[in-house]
Amino acid sequence: MGTTMGEIDPHAESIDELLITLACRHVFTVETLDGICELSSYYRSDDQGNWTELAQPPPGPTGLRKPPLCPSCRGPITAKRYGRVFKGADLDISEQ
Repeated sequence: MGTTMGEIDPHAESIDELLITLACRHVFTVETLDGICELSSYYRSDDQGNWTELAQPPPGPTGLRKPPLCPSCRGPITAKRYGRVFKGADLDISEQ
């Protein structure tokens, strides 16, 4: 996490170095957004880091999960890769 754009290798084999542009136009690596969205709480992975199955995400501190937010502007992270995270938080809010 915390890699600058100049350090990104466009020919890298790792998915962690792919870039995602959010709706707010800020750009982050997959690794950074996975950490912000706590994706490992939503999916189980094998020893090689490949997602293998869904996991029951833990509730937030108040019982409600908050939608993931852009670390630069606090806009919502709605990229398709994080749909389960965002929709789960929206559902928690709508059921409140």
